[in-house]
Amino acid sequence: GALERFDEPKGETPVRTGALTQLSLVPGANPVTAIPTPYEDTLLTAKVDHRLASNQTMFYRFSLQRNSSDNDQVANPALNDIYDFVANHTLNVGSDRLNQFSFHFQDFQNEILGVSEDPIQIFAGNFRIGPAPNTPQATTSRKYQFRNDFTWQRENHSLKAGANYIHTKLGGYFYFGAFGYQL
Repeated sequence: GALERFDEPKGETPVRTGALTQLSLVPGANPVTAIPTPYEDTLLTAKVDHRLASNQTMFYRFSLQRNSSDNDQVANPALNDIYDFVANHTLNVGSDRLNQFSFHFQDFQNEILGVSEDPIQIFAGNFRIGPAPNTPQATTSRKYQFRNDFTWQRENHSLKAGANYIHTKLGGYFYFGAFGYQL
């Protein structure tokens, strides 16, 4: 197995000079020159190989990826989680036939939350401050796959047959035109 971790705590996105100039004209404003955008990513993979008998093997693999990026949408956390599991069984039936069965499960979740009810303010040059117009939003996907393949080899000829079934459930939400109100 493997574990990888990527951490970029000091990432930042600079604010455009023109935007800083305009924001400094707003009474009481204290504009910043950059917005912190830290990023964290964790990857984990674990695999087990198992010999059941001289003609049978199994393997199992689990993996996950979890990443987050605060301020991806300005003061807004973005989260991604992916879980993946595979089990595979291989059976040699004599010296000329092979059967392979696989099960695959995958779960994906992405969410970008809205963090403000404040109005969007638009300045000259189409510079905007306020909540991100495309939040909140989420994407979900859950997949189940069952696959069986059979191979029969005779001298220079082979016959392959199989079945593959995939069930996917997609979900999530996205608020189109969520600009709210503008000043």
